[in-house]
Amino acid sequence: MTETALQAAILGALHRIGAWAWRVNAGQRGAARMAPAGTPDICVVDPPGWLEVKTTRGRLGAAQDAWHAEAERRGVRVAIVRSVAEAVETVREWESER
Repeated sequence: MTETALQAAILGALHRIGAWAWRVNAGQRGAARMAPAGTPDICVVDPPGWLEVKTTRGRLGAAQDAWHAEAERRGVRVAIVRSVAEAVETVREWESER
């Protein structure tokens, strides 16, 4: 499964469990400034946190490492997930921590 297909499957599953989440576009396209490079793929607003979606072989790049470090410094939750089940489990865990 491609990372894009995995992101779509994760978003569908998160919506089914009642999470409020969407995919984030990072970088720059034309004249429009998007989220900063390294921003995780999925913003989960409720419960709050960020999901970085990677395939089983995917690795974080330097910009992603920096974003994750800044998030940790600021107390923002961010997780790397590699499957739909892992994403759902992570978001359910965040929900239970409220």
